[in-house]
Amino acid sequence: MKITPDSLKAHDYTRKMRALSRKAAALKKKSQELNEALNATLKKCAELLPPKKDEGQ
Repeated sequence: MKITPDSLKAHDYTRKMRALSRKAAALKKKSQELNEALNATLKKCAELLPPKKDEGQ
């Protein structure tokens, strides 16, 4: 394969896209972990705080 400025640009573009893809996957995983932690926290709060009854009814 002949190395030309265009082939170097294409290689660089591919490399950058793979890096972005890895970052996106890592962010998705972190987001999922944070969401699970938030859900666990909300469940715990719901258990600790008794539901309030509406006084108007």
